[in-house]
Amino acid sequence: RLVRYLPRHDESGELACDGGAMRDHLLASGQLPRVSLTAAVPVSLRGAAGSDLESNNQVGNAFIALGTDLADPVTRLAVIRDLMAGFRSNWDVLDPLVWMDLWELYPLLRAGYLAGILRGRLTGRPSFSLIASTVSGPKDRLQCAGLPVTGIHSAGMLTEDLALNITTWTYADQVSFAVTTCPGFVDDLEGLTARIPSGLTALAEVPGDVANGLR
Repeated sequence: RLVRYLPRHDESGELACDGGAMRDHLLASGQLPRVSLTAAVPVSLRGAAGSDLESNNQVGNAFIALGTDLADPVTRLAVIRDLMAGFRSNWDVLDPLVWMDLWELYPLLRAGYLAGILRGRLTGRPSFSLIASTVSGPKDRLQCAGLPVTGIHSAGMLTEDLALNITTWTYADQVSFAVTTCPGFVDDLEGLTARIPSGLTALAEVPGDVANGLR
């Protein structure tokens, strides 16, 4: 049902669900910060089919505020959508080979990443609070060896200084969420996971005229 708000391959709807779940979870424990949590969002940087880069991995990171400081789910969705659109418009003006060339400077990139971890520990404000991955799966139901594929699920990785990853898959008319964390890092992990579908329900109940205004 999120299709009526968003074009395909837009991660905004899923991110809004994650943001709503994180807000409710932190409110319940009295730990909600005044400023929004930021998610590192892996995004496809692949251009048009037939390009010279078609056969390799082309994934970058967008750092997106999840709107955990916003109570209204529609406002949260609109803010996230605008941030994602801004990231993509900025990326579109770059030569697609730039991202590939950056990997030749991996030692410098790694040093910058570790410096960000150190800054987060010193300031108490990390560069990002979680990884939120969204994957647009097949629109039609699949079969394997003549048997129906009933669902597609995956669990995202954790990083050195971050122990929360929310991965979303869409498959046909299904949406699945997988939450990965380290023991003791998130209080009531089951409760946090259970809150994510409620965010989807809240968006699905938005009146059609309001949803049309988000396009």
